Amino acid sequence: MENIDYQFTAVPTKLMILLDVNCRSMLFTLCQLSSNYADKEGKFFRTNADLSAESRLSQKLVIAALDTLYQHGIIQVSSVGKGNG
Repeated sequence: MENIDYQFTAVPTKLMILLDVNCRSMLFTLCQLSSNYADKEGKFFRTNADLSAESRLSQKLVIAALDTLYQHGIIQVSSVGKGNG
């Protein structure tokens, strides 16, 4: 058996085809982060600034993509503490 020194991230292929490029980028970023950082319940925390840096989308596009994914029931969003606006 060959040793693979990189990680595969599972993504929902049919769903990825239906999303625009920004939502696709955000969903792929979230899937990748989830595979590395999620707890037993599948939850993990990242700020919008973190997601912006990881996905290379502006913070406005991060918010719009997260909102779209949330509105369609693809992701769950929880607010922790007081936000900055």
